[in-house]
Amino acid sequence: MKYINKILIITMMLTLTLASCSKEKFPDKNDIIGSWVEITSNSNKTQLTFKDNGIAYLTKVNQPVDTFNYSLNDTKELLNFSNDAGESNHNIELNKKTDEITIWNLFSSIPENTSETTFEKK
Repeated sequence: MKYINKILIITMMLTLTLASCSKEKFPDKNDIIGSWVEITSNSNKTQLTFKDNGIAYLTKVNQPVDTFNYSLNDTKELLNFSNDAGESNHNIELNKKTDEITIWNLFSSIPENTSETTFEKK
């Protein structure tokens, strides 16, 4: 009986530990502030910079810098970008363990195809 209790306690502790170790989550504003560099094998990496005043800069090689207003929608877990050209909404996920963010459909050229872009903190 003592052996079964020990196994149950160990199993319960392992379950709680694994459940609390979720590494990917929806970020808050403080999590994303700063500069992020695209993870790609391409030498022309995109840089995305979030400022604490709600402004984001998207820098691509040999192209003008795009400036956006951004906000995080906690309810729908979306990153909202807007500028004079319009508005777009993107799923975003933060991996705290690797200090990376993944944004879906940031550079999507075909709306039916889902794209995913991952950035690492600079």
